[in-house]
Amino acid sequence: MALVTGTSGADTLNGTDEDDVINGLAGDDTINGADGADLIDAGSGVDVVNGGAGNDTLKVSAVSTGFPEPPPTQFDGGTGMDTFDISSFTLSPQAFFSYNVNTRTISVANYRINNVEQLVGTGGRDIFFFFNADIPLTILGGAGNDQFNLSRTAVLIDGGAGNDFIEFGGGGGSIQGGSGDDLIEMFQVATDGATLDGGLGVDTLLYTYQHMQLDLQAGTASGFSGGKSAGARV
Repeated sequence: MALVTGTSGADTLNGTDEDDVINGLAGDDTINGADGADLIDAGSGVDVVNGGAGNDTLKVSAVSTGFPEPPPTQFDGGTGMDTFDISSFTLSPQAFFSYNVNTRTISVANYRINNVEQLVGTGGRDIFFFFNADIPLTILGGAGNDQFNLSRTAVLIDGGAGNDFIEFGGGGGSIQGGSGDDLIEMFQVATDGATLDGGLGVDTLLYTYQHMQLDLQAGTASGFSGGKSAGARV
């Protein structure tokens, strides 16, 4: 494992073929993780971060602010199962995650993220507005009263602590409310099957789909979507 550390200026930092830890610190840096499962902390500044090959974690520990707002920092996970982690922050009043279907880019605050498979939210309230997302994602909300709006395939949605609202439909995956009093709404039957688990707390499951058969004793829900049989496990 290599430890690569930048300076307060504009650096170009390159990883190795091993599992590296790269800290950009301040300055407008270009960071290339290369191979290996790297942990990359961009630091402050207007950075360009490329994870490269391997299962990388792209971490944010310093938010760049100013007026006028600086250009966005760009993160690209590259190949592998990559994670974007912003859990070090609590953005007021909330962090808003969105998705651009044309560029396949995730946006939050002043960050633009491509080619990641997992998102880790802030320490406060997060809104994941991914109605048009066409990529499978694992989303970990963490603490705070989070909101998830998804219409397509998810691998795993975990609300974490807090009273979360999860709106979901049209794909498979695992939906977990976590601790807290959560509301999970399915507005369309999951065509690939889904697993729902409210977790701890007093949780509510709301179905707004017309042709729905719900069996709480068996723990299943079924219906028809687009002429296909579909279902979920609760």
